[in-house]
Amino acid sequence: MGRSPENAGQTAAGEPRLCVAVVGIAPNNVHFLTYVRHLVDHGHDVTVVTNAESVDADVSVINFGRHSRLIKFAPSGFRILLRVCRVRKALRRGGFDVVSVQQMTPDGVYAALLSRAPVVPTFWGSDLLRLEIRPWFVRRLMPVAVRCAALIHATCEEIAQIAMSMGARPEDVETFNYGIDLSVFSGTGPESRDLYRMVCTRGLRPFYRTAAIIEALPGVIARFPEAKLVLAGDGQPGDRELLEAVALREGVADRVEFTGRLSPSQIAIELRRAAVWVSIPPTDSFALSLQEAMACGAFPVTTDLRAMREGIDDSRGILLSEVVREKLMDALCEGLSRSSTGAHVAANRAMVETKCDRTVNLARWETMLMRAADMGGHHDER
Repeated sequence: MGRSPENAGQTAAGEPRLCVAVVGIAPNNVHFLTYVRHLVDHGHDVTVVTNAESVDADVSVINFGRHSRLIKFAPSGFRILLRVCRVRKALRRGGFDVVSVQQMTPDGVYAALLSRAPVVPTFWGSDLLRLEIRPWFVRRLMPVAVRCAALIHATCEEIAQIAMSMGARPEDVETFNYGIDLSVFSGTGPESRDLYRMVCTRGLRPFYRTAAIIEALPGVIARFPEAKLVLAGDGQPGDRELLEAVALREGVADRVEFTGRLSPSQIAIELRRAAVWVSIPPTDSFALSLQEAMACGAFPVTTDLRAMREGIDDSRGILLSEVVREKLMDALCEGLSRSSTGAHVAANRAMVETKCDRTVNLARWETMLMRAADMGGHHDER
């Protein structure tokens, strides 16, 4: 379709303005808002197509998820069909130049297949790395949606490889995470690093296997009596209570601190105070939380995932191949020992400065949307 004349204003940088639809079902998620606010701040006309009535940004909102109370009594197939029709109607209301899909949930797949405007999906991680847990029809449709995309934004190399295995052309795939604010996440500050302090900044959801970290803590304390664990973040109702019960059961309740949700500057303070940053999810992209830890000088202990190896290797962190109590305990103890040398700090900081500068990477993503808008409508299925 190309850029419509009525939308051809100017961005703050003097580039032609876009009319962009941003599709996703996590409108209050910090990642979602980061992408949306970047477009708004750079002069684009943004409509968020989502399952909520409002978004914390200066955008128009189309809620495709609003249903009557009777919808729960309808057959599941009808509910899916209604959802598809609402997504289609939303995307055809705005005369959009380009559609950004943030996280390829089922609704993102519908959007990629139904949009008349070119689509640029951003794969966050579990949407493609855990495709096996999606409904069967989403598994079938995902490769078609990938081939229909004008360009694909992969947040790690593993995602890029999966997308290409589904038929995406290598020249249409760009691989980068949107990065971190290097002025906030800095290794310099007034805080003193506690050589026995470990922090996890991934939230309290069971997916991150935080309970396993708590269960390994008694063994760490046996070797490092002053060891303590800080859990920075929140979760769903009941998540914290379950973890508190694990800490009580393991006899380490007085060594586990729950901070609740923190601002970016508060997270940076925690990372500068900590010797070790720990995160052990079963799958992940090149996590922003890892980038933040690297930028602030905490020693990383994480699952041995391909995406994590995009940031660290065995010389600058510990990559755990098997998450069991004894091995995790050993890894945390080794992390505390190695962190005291500081040998990892400069190399990890240099790496994030090279690959993870948010200012650079968000501009790169914006350029992808502008390129896609110039390409016109749907790619044919290859």
